[in-house]
Amino acid sequence: MTGLPSKTKKTYMNFIKSLPELLETAFNTHNIRKGWATAGIFPVNSVKVLGQCPRFKTLTAAQRAKIFAALPSLSKLVSEHGQLTDQQIQEAVGSAVNLEELAAVNTGRKPSGKPVHTLTLNRRRALIVNHEQVAAQIEEAEARKRGSQAQEAASSSDGSLEHFLCFCLLYTHIVRGQRGESHTAPKASPQASRTCAKWLGRPR
Repeated sequence: MTGLPSKTKKTYMNFIKSLPELLETAFNTHNIRKGWATAGIFPVNSVKVLGQCPRFKTLTAAQRAKIFAALPSLSKLVSEHGQLTDQQIQEAVGSAVNLEELAAVNTGRKPSGKPVHTLTLNRRRALIVNHEQVAAQIEEAEARKRGSQAQEAASSSDGSLEHFLCFCLLYTHIVRGQRGESHTAPKASPQASRTCAKWLGRPR
């Protein structure tokens, strides 16, 4: 503590002296048990635990009751097998609750098409269920992605139309040329004109 003002040193030493008493007061068995009970961790209180999840609060009373009723059987499966599958959970809660809509998670596939690891997918679900803003951010990202895909599809469609128009222009040019007819070509877009010029310049 070299270089510290004497007042700061005194405050620091007083804190060190009182630290054991503070720790004993804050981290005693009574306070820890009280904190666990308030959060519903121990004794286990599913109503308190799930009641903290913003997405769970959006369910109807009937849907909540269905999930609470399924918890004992799901707990038994976890005890026996150490894990739960999406299908097991969905079968336990029935059709009244759509888990994918509740967690707002996609099919769990990477851009390469490979499936996302189950633990990774469950961590995402936990974030979404516990943090309402995460779900909103994912929905916005999905909306932007759909918009981008729609633009790409439209661009691809426009390109196909340009090629079709170019084909029509070329066909008209060749047929009328064979007949010795003079004609004025319809106005085409710059892209179609460049494509037609390129095709006309190729040796036949």
